[in-house]
This record gives sequence, C-alpha cells and structure tokens, in this order.
Amino acid sequence: MASFEGGNLMNSAPFYGRRAAWALAVALILQAAAHAQVRQAIYNGGDQAQPAARQANQLQQSNDSWVDAYGNPVIVPASYCGQGCAPMACPPGGGPGMFAGGLPCGNPGGGPYGPGGPFCAGMGMDPYAAGGVNLGIDQCGPHYFDFSAEAVYWKKERSSDPTVNFATIGINDISAGVADDLLLNTDDLDFDWEPGMRLTGRYDLGAMSMLEVQYSGLYEWGAIAGLSGSDDIYSAFSNFGIGIDTTGDGNPDQAVGGVGLSSTEQASAVELELLNELHNAEISIRRYWVGASPRVTGTWMAGFRYTRLTEDLNYGTSGTSGNAFFATGTTNDLCGFQAGGDMWMTIRQGFRVGAQGKAGIYNNRMESFATITSTQLAQPLVERVKGDRAAFITEGNVSVVFDVMPNMSLRAGYDVLFLNTVALAANNFNFDNAPLLGGTRTPVLIEESSSLYHGANVGLEYVW
Repeated sequence: MASFEGGNLMNSAPFYGRRAAWALAVALILQAAAHAQVRQAIYNGGDQAQPAARQANQLQQSNDSWVDAYGNPVIVPASYCGQGCAPMACPPGGGPGMFAGGLPCGNPGGGPYGPGGPFCAGMGMDPYAAGGVNLGIDQCGPHYFDFSAEAVYWKKERSSDPTVNFATIGINDISAGVADDLLLNTDDLDFDWEPGMRLTGRYDLGAMSMLEVQYSGLYEWGAIAGLSGSDDIYSAFSNFGIGIDTTGDGNPDQAVGGVGLSSTEQASAVELELLNELHNAEISIRRYWVGASPRVTGTWMAGFRYTRLTEDLNYGTSGTSGNAFFATGTTNDLCGFQAGGDMWMTIRQGFRVGAQGKAGIYNNRMESFATITSTQLAQPLVERVKGDRAAFITEGNVSVVFDVMPNMSLRAGYDVLFLNTVALAANNFNFDNAPLLGGTRTPVLIEESSSLYHGANVGLEYVW
C-alpha cells in the first residue's frame, strides 16, 4: 500500500488537465465506495483481504478509527510483515505503479492503476481500493468463523472399566486364568469407528469476544460377542461353576456346578451385546488473545456444558434346561461449568494449525435399570436405582485449517474425549442370583467408571 502522508493524491497523479484530474478523483471515490459495500478477497500471492476505511477526516489518526462498510468500528488485526516494517503496519509499497515509493514488505500487489508495490495488512494504500486498508483477517488476525459443520469418525475404547467376566466354557477358576477362546467378557466387545456430526455457531458480542453454541452427537456404538458349547457353559451367577460361598467359611455352598440355576448354567450358547450413545451441547463465551508474535493467536473460553451418555447391555443364555435374558441400562446426564482455550499459529497465509483444550466439573445425574426374563421366574423382574455424583470431563483436539474460498475454509483434525465417574452398563450388571433362587436382592448403582473416545474430524468453516 501507499501512504497519504506527506503528499496530496491529486498532486501525485500525472496532470492531464483539470477535467482529467476531476474525472480520476470521481473514479477513485466511486471505486472506494463500491469496494466498501462488497466483501472481497484478494488472491495475489496468497493474500486474502477484507476492506475497511478510515472515518471521515481521520486519515492521519490511530488504528482505532477504522470502520467497516456499515460504519461500525473495526479492529485492524496486527500484521507480521517481518523485519523492516513500520511499527503499526507495512510502509508504503514501492514499484512502478501509480503510488510509488516505500520499502518492500509482504507480497507485491497489482492494482488497477499499475503494478503497485508489495503490501500486507496495516496502514497504507490497498492496490485494489484507494483509501482502504488490507485486512488479512483470516490469515493475519485471530482464527475466526461464523459457522462450522464437521463430520466426525470416533471410536470408543473399552466397553467397561474394569473388565467384567460373564461366562466360560467348562468350570473354571477365573483368578487362575482362562484361555481367551473359553472366556466371554467385555474385552470381547470391540467397538468399530462410528460417524457423527458437530455443528458450531458463533455470534460476535464485541470487538474481542463472542458467543459460541455447539452440538455434537449421533454417535451410536454397538458390539456383540458370544460363546457356543454343549451344555457346558457356566456364568458368573454360579462363579463359573465353582459355586458361591454364602457362609464365609471358604467353602462354596450355593450353585456348585450350576445346581439350582437351570436358566443360566450348563448352557449351550450365550450372547453379549452392548450399545453406547453420546450427545453433547455447549454454550460458551470466548475472548480473543494475541501472542508475542501476531502469528500466534487464540481464545479463552468458559461456559456451560451438557453431556448425555447412555448404555444398554443385553446378556442372553439358552440351554437344554432353560434360558434367560438380562437387560441392564445406564444413563448419565452431566451438567456443569467448563473452561479452556485454543491457540492457533499461521504457518503461511491461508493455512493454520491449532490446538484446543477444555475441562470441567459436572453433576452427573445417573440412573441404572435392570430387567430379568427367565424360565425360572413367573414374571419379569424390573429394578431401577438413581443417584448423583460429581464427574469430570476433559476434551482436546488438534486441527488444521486451509482457506479454499474468501469466506470458506476446510478444516480437519483429531479429537480426544475423556469422561470420569460415570455409570457404565457392564459395570452395573448385577450377578446376584437371589431372584433366580426365589429370593430378593438390592439394585446396584456403580459410578466409578470412565469412558474414552477419540477420532478424526473433517468439515467446513463459513464466514459471512
């Protein structure tokens, strides 16, 4: 760009008569007015720009005098022009164009009045709009967008915490170890990568802060595992055929060899199925910050988060002497405050890398329910229990953003989400066999589990 300082625009133009000079002045004014009404991008050596203009009669004032096309004050983002640039911005561009003189800085611009000198964000003359300023907002300023839509592809690690053993082929002492092909436990439930979505909207609250609303979900994981035998499968209801010590003398005295548990023991087939679903909604306030180098920017954030985690576990047995079906489910509704931030670094104009982290303490409203249907029961047994506990969630990601259009960018990254102190269905499965033997039992709610999710994301960011 070229500066207006120390010179007069009319005097710097070649003189072709008073009429020609007035025509040129009118043309410049019309062009600047048109440029202020339409958001444009300048792709000249990778630069992207949005015009802004000084307030009337304030050409020599400080950076806080800039306004947008609607007359609203705007913050001119800091540029990083390198060594030799003026403190506030780039010096006037040099070259054979209409506005000559100045030190080279950034990429050369080619305006309609000749190939103007190099320029970058800051004070000076935009080679595409006289009197404006080249605002490289997507490259030189903080990372910004109004709306983003992402497709996510996540995986859930482990189906329980800790592992839960359900059945073995033959009578076995689990503590002594059992071959994997003879054992059915939650480690056999291997979740696939599942698709989901994440939508984010932002609304400016001021020059340096914004409101952010985000939803992510539609994640549904499912896994099935089982064992087949010849009426020789024993479950945890009988301590895998060894029997249960009810007196405390160290000698099993109940369900030894599966006696009395005709619907669960000495089965010919057992099957285990687990379904998991996750949804998340957030509303936060973000505030921009700029690092020691303007290439590094980011935001601090704080706000409210709601996360819902549900699981359903089904365990079925069938054999010559009977069959049974057990359904156990859990819900976790986590509500609370979170805080965090992100940091972005511009590698080159139009290409950024960044990372984000956030964490919070939440109240987890939990519920566990169980249903038992068995040939040993006259009617299904239904149990339900609720509780509240403090829980913890932390989430982080790394991302890259590449500008593909003046108002649209492509982004991709990798996410990690960790939930602690949640109730998982497998860990709330109740192996108390009292109902099958004509007795009663107390429903359980175990919330000392954790859940880990991770995966990739790809999407678009849009600015209007």
